[in-house]
Amino acid sequence: MNNGTVGTFYNRSVSLVEFQRNARLLRLASQLGMRDLVQPLTAGAQTENDYYDKFSWNLMVLRHEADELALKRLERVRDVRVAVQLLQVERQALGRRHQ
Repeated sequence: MNNGTVGTFYNRSVSLVEFQRNARLLRLASQLGMRDLVQPLTAGAQTENDYYDKFSWNLMVLRHEADELALKRLERVRDVRVAVQLLQVERQALGRRHQ
């Protein structure tokens, strides 16, 4: 890739700086003994470079999916709120009719 870009991920460029930041996070997580985070994100790595590469890409996938799930959850919460508001309006209208 060029211009400090190491690849493309979900239609956006990934910079070398972002990739290096993820590598630092891997070192920190390893030093803190966070094996439950590190092992699944580095599964199948054969070399040290593979280790950093897999962790960085998989961490980006994990973050992307977490963001997507949060958005979907927010949409569901919004839909429920709208439904509750509609029910309240209907209940008020029925109450007025029966007075």
